[in-house]
Amino acid sequence: METKRVWTVFAALTGIGLGLGFLHEPETIWVPSEVKAGKEIYELFCAGCHGQEGYGTAQAVGLRNRGLTREYIVNLVRTGNTVMPKFANMSDSALANVSAYVLNMQ
Repeated sequence: METKRVWTVFAALTGIGLGLGFLHEPETIWVPSEVKAGKEIYELFCAGCHGQEGYGTAQAVGLRNRGLTREYIVNLVRTGNTVMPKFANMSDSALANVSAYVLNMQ
């Protein structure tokens, strides 16, 4: 079994969600208007736990240099996990924007 699949199975069985984004290749294309709008959303909903610059706090892990993908970020924000609240009512455009901002941190 390949390493990525082993980690994915391990994460599913143990409930680990946040932090497994390093199993994916980082995305490198961002629309500047999404990044700008995403920064405003990040500051409002995310910075309190993940830190203003995304380096993390005592409440939540840093988001920089983790190799996260847009799909992973959107899914996690939408559904949450054991330590992160879900933002199920966040619009698709807001999710696209905040994920672009977080990916731009990479």
